[in-house]
Amino acid sequence: MRTMKIREIINTQKRKAVIAMVSGMAVFLVSLIISPDYTVMSYVALAGFAVAMGAITFLELGLSCPQCRGRIGCAVNYPGRPLSVSSKIRFCPFCGVSLDSRLKL
Repeated sequence: MRTMKIREIINTQKRKAVIAMVSGMAVFLVSLIISPDYTVMSYVALAGFAVAMGAITFLELGLSCPQCRGRIGCAVNYPGRPLSVSSKIRFCPFCGVSLDSRLKL
């Protein structure tokens, strides 16, 4: 059985969502620039926008504590770095478990 720190699990989810958000925004912007020449690119721009908004929604509402399933997106997104949880956040605000404790997967 494999174990991971709770912080690592949240960091993995956050990193994937931020990469999806940035990719969606890049597709959206490039497609908007190209869309006057190719009308089909406006649909690609909408798809990129949808991906970016979906990722932002996941970052705010979908990130949860693996221990108690409490939504901690707002708590871990604002302070700290964009791709990981700040080291200043040490506990889940809902269940109080340490983010540096190990969890069996």
